[in-house]
This record gives sequence, C-alpha cells and structure tokens, in this order.
Amino acid sequence: MSMRHRLSELPKRPSFWIAVDSSLTAATNSALLIAGSRLLGPSSLVPLAMLQLFASSAILVQRATLLAPALAARRELGVPASMPGRWAWVSIPAFAAPVIATCPFVMGASENWLTVALITTFFVISSLGMDFVRYFYISRDSPQFSVVMDGFFIFTLAPTSILIAFQPSWIAFAIGWSTSASIAAAGTALILRRKTPSFARQVPLRGTIKLGRWSGLDNLMSVIANLVPMAIATLTLTTPLAAIYRVLQTALGPLNIVNTSLIASFSLGSWRLSSIEGIENLRGQVRRGVRVLLLATVIYVGIAFAAIMFLAELPWSSSARVVAILSIAALFGAWTSPIAAASSALGYQIIGVYIRIAVVAFSLSVSWAVAIGLPVPLDDPIGAVAIASSALGLIGWGFGYIIALRREKRLLG
Repeated sequence: MSMRHRLSELPKRPSFWIAVDSSLTAATNSALLIAGSRLLGPSSLVPLAMLQLFASSAILVQRATLLAPALAARRELGVPASMPGRWAWVSIPAFAAPVIATCPFVMGASENWLTVALITTFFVISSLGMDFVRYFYISRDSPQFSVVMDGFFIFTLAPTSILIAFQPSWIAFAIGWSTSASIAAAGTALILRRKTPSFARQVPLRGTIKLGRWSGLDNLMSVIANLVPMAIATLTLTTPLAAIYRVLQTALGPLNIVNTSLIASFSLGSWRLSSIEGIENLRGQVRRGVRVLLLATVIYVGIAFAAIMFLAELPWSSSARVVAILSIAALFGAWTSPIAAASSALGYQIIGVYIRIAVVAFSLSVSWAVAIGLPVPLDDPIGAVAIASSALGLIGWGFGYIIALRREKRLLG
C-alpha cells in the first residue's frame, strides 16, 4: 500500500479526527496562557492560570467519570452505540459545582468574591459544555464534527482577542474565552443537529457509571493531588510558581493529546475485545505505542519547552528546574499512556484508584509540610508531586496491565 493511499485513508478513521480535535484543543488552551503571560503581570496571570487549571480539572473528571466510560461501555453491548445528549443537563452542573465552590477562594484574585464567582461559573460551565458536545459527536463515530466546533471556536475568538488586547486583564481573558466556547458549542449543535448520525442502541447509564466510578475516582484523586500543591503554593509562596508551571505545562499539551486519543480510540474499539485475537491485537498496539511515544517525547520536549519559554518570555533562571521536572514527568507519562489506555478499554479502571490513593497521600503530606514551614523534596511542592505521580503511575499501571491481560486471556480461553 502506497504512502499516498495511506494518507488518503486517514480521514476515514475516527482516530484521525480525534487526534486533530485534541490538537486544536491543546493549541487554543496553550494560546490562552501564552498570551496571558505576555500581556498580564504576575498578579493577573496567577488567577488566569489557576482558573484554567480548575476548569481543565473539571473536564478531566467529567471525561473519566462519564464521557470516556460511555465509549468503553460499548463492550458490554458488542455493537456500536451512542451517548444520550440529555445526560448533559445533569453532568455539567454536577461537575461544575465543586469548582465554583472552591476556585474563587484559592486562585489569588484581588477582585470581590461575587465577581470572581460569576466569572468562574461562566468559564467552567462553558468549558464543560464544549467538552460534552465533543464526546457527544465522538460517541456517534463523528469526531469530524468536533473539529468543526473547534474551528467555530477559533473563529469566534478573533473579535474577543481584539477587545482583550486593548484592555488586558485576567477577567477579560476569561470572559472572552467563555463567550467563544459557549457560542461554538451551542452553534455547532444547532447547525449540525440534523446531520449528526445516531445508532439504534444507546450506551446504558448503569454500565457507564459502573466503569466510570473507578476512573472518575482515580481522576478526582489525581486532580486533588495536583490542585492542592498549586493552591498552597499560590497562597503561601511569594513567587508565581504555580503560574510558571501552568504556562510551561502547555508545552505538554500534544502529549496529553496522545493520551486522550489513545483512550478514546481504544475505547471505541472495546466491543472487539471479546476474543483472544482482539486481546493480542491490543497487546501489539500497546508495544508499538510505547516505543513510538518514548522516542517522540525525547525529541519533542526540548523543542517544545524552548519554544514556550521564548513565546511566553519566561526567564531561564526561574524556569530551568521546572523544565527538568516536567521533562522527567513527560517521559514517565509517555511510557504509561498506552498501558493505561489499554487497561481502561479492558475495563480495569480500578487500577488507577490504587495508584491515586498513594499519590494523594504524598501530595497532602507535601502540601501540609509547606503550609507549616517544613522542608519538602526538591524545595518545590508542585515538582515533587509531579515526579511522584508520574513514577507511581508507571509502576502501578505496568503491573496492573500485566495482570489484566493474563486474566482476560484466561477468561476468554
């Protein structure tokens, strides 16, 4: 098969559009923080970075609890099935509420509480809504419509960006971002409502929750492990350490894209994992994925961090250690991603829960030490948790994946 033919076949694969969609999402999120670091001072950059972190955390928990498990639940049916859109009316408020209740108190904003709470509400609900629409299309094997939504979002950002440039502030950034996200999600759903395909079967809520309870708990604990050190650093340290981490973490966006794409792609095909042949194919995908991701990550991180530091105008003196820590975490993550995605597609999300219990315990211990003035590893609570989380993830998912494969083969054999 020629290279030209292979390229022409790519748009026919859902995984291609999922990767494109994830790439555009990561790029626009990176643009928000990079533009903020150039236009805002530290006092305004910190609230913007924390708001974006809290919103991203809510998205991750919603995906892990409901959206990704809805795709993996297809395995029980043995046929393609779609996710009901009515779930959004419960899902979005439920996952937004904890963020709205906590973020205004720890984001370091100087404005009055009511203003911060209203902006937080708008930002988080619009972000969750846009991500729900994204998975709504993915569940119908139409991720190309998610890309249409991304294009709509970028298009609507243009006029809001002009307004932000004239009077830059974290509030202007948040309102412009939320407005564009709301228009893109609602506009795409309205315009494409008659073109969106559906399947005869819908994924069952009970089966989705059964899978999502463990992956959701896993990601909730991951969020706690990441947010607590960030919040403590913002409230207790005089340097904008949390903001520096958030800006540099945008360089890892493409690696997170791969993780998201792997989970979605493996989950879409989970209904095929009902035979020894299917399990062996999955095992081969994991092996190839690990090799490719490790090589790509080694090449990528050096280029990406240099580019982000240049674009965001971050000084090397305050960023070098952060770059080193995030590079190590990225390598561990690249090794872990295919293993975790395959284990989740097989229905073993509970593995992540055990890993997160250890990570949360470490994170809370480090955060408590910072709060009372005790020394912490690396003299950096955020970095210490990042290294520990990625290392424990690799070890835990590695052993769990081996156990899952052996058990599934025994059950199918």
